[in-house]
Amino acid sequence: VGDRIANLTFFTIDSTNVSLLDFYRDTTRKLLLIYSTAGWCEVCRSESHALPGYYASYWPTGFSVLAAVFQDDYGWPATQDYARQYALSYGFQFNTAADNPSQMDAYYGEDSVPMNLYVDLSTMTIIDIQYGFDEYYDDMGDTIAYYLGTISR
Repeated sequence: VGDRIANLTFFTIDSTNVSLLDFYRDTTRKLLLIYSTAGWCEVCRSESHALPGYYASYWPTGFSVLAAVFQDDYGWPATQDYARQYALSYGFQFNTAADNPSQMDAYYGEDSVPMNLYVDLSTMTIIDIQYGFDEYYDDMGDTIAYYLGTISR
């Protein structure tokens, strides 16, 4: 937290490259959530069900999401096809990529997923990193709204 994130590039399920610089250049976006997830992660499944609703609600106010799927159901590195199926099964309408090789390793460990990394797109600064997700005490909407309110772009 407080560091500028590296300009990582991901190969998306749509067979295009998306870099973090692309999010920075889109001046209609203020906050980026990089969501690191794995197919074997039960907690990730709960968050994956909830995330499309947050995306739809906060997109109009400058919110963006990049889902980085790093492993499949068996713990093997995620492929583009696996990441595509993952996104389809949860109704993701945002950028999704197989994080292979796992570029997000610098920001978390496999035992701390899901990982939600919030980036202020005006400065490319990491403003928060949260691990886990509790469907019964879900404050993600409050977190997104708070950070969107603090970023001027």
